Amino acid sequence: MCDNSSIQVNEQYKEILAKYKNHSDSDYENLIINRTYFEKKELWDANGNNINWNKIQLVRYWARFFLFWFITSVFFVLGCITYILIFLQLLN
Repeated sequence: MCDNSSIQVNEQYKEILAKYKNHSDSDYENLIINRTYFEKKELWDANGNNINWNKIQLVRYWARFFLFWFITSVFFVLGCITYILIFLQLLN
């Protein structure tokens, strides 16, 4: 049982979601790659269509993965070098 006010609220909700997404495009791509590529599960959209990954999504996934760990590693190594240099200065 649906009255006009609930239909109107539903339409307003859809408009708000279209303007203000909860997740970024990379979150969506990560979901697709994780479910279909790594976990070998099927994924469907709201219309029941099967969602599959493509090569561009896979390349972007790996680029984000390696970029994240590269930047993390650089900051870790820089922190270790700074710590060692400060420690060596204190010994002199």
